[in-house]
Amino acid sequence: MLPAVPASWEAISAEKIDERWENEIENYGSQFIEKLQTQRSSAMLTHWLVSRYPGCQDIFDVGCDDGIVKTRLPAGCAYRGIDIGADIYSRAPDKGIQYIENAEAIESELRDYQPAQMVFLFDVLEHTASFVNLFEIALDLATERVFVSLPNETNLRVAMGIF
Repeated sequence: MLPAVPASWEAISAEKIDERWENEIENYGSQFIEKLQTQRSSAMLTHWLVSRYPGCQDIFDVGCDDGIVKTRLPAGCAYRGIDIGADIYSRAPDKGIQYIENAEAIESELRDYQPAQMVFLFDVLEHTASFVNLFEIALDLATERVFVSLPNETNLRVAMGIF
């Protein structure tokens, strides 16, 4: 059972969220979209990680969405990403990103990939039925480090009933 939501948290309805987003887009247009992109947790984590662990040679981003991580990598750091075709964000027209339509095929697809210096699993494991298997595959693919972020804030809010 999930813990109770603290009374101090304000319950926010979907209508209020939609209204707020519409107002932000109307008032700030593309600046709001740009701000939203840079404030995504995977972009912020990548920015911090590559500054903390210099010498980035290549990254493999599992659950890459639109490849936002690539925008935060230093010059010369190769990028590969893979995601299931959920279309949460627009698909990136990038040859370094592979979209898979069959979710059950993700593990076999990953086993065919070449290793990378660092493997990122940002806000992805909680979406899988076999997250231990996916994590073990990431450990096999990484020559140096695996970085994981959990949980995806939106999924956490839904699970706790505050979104």
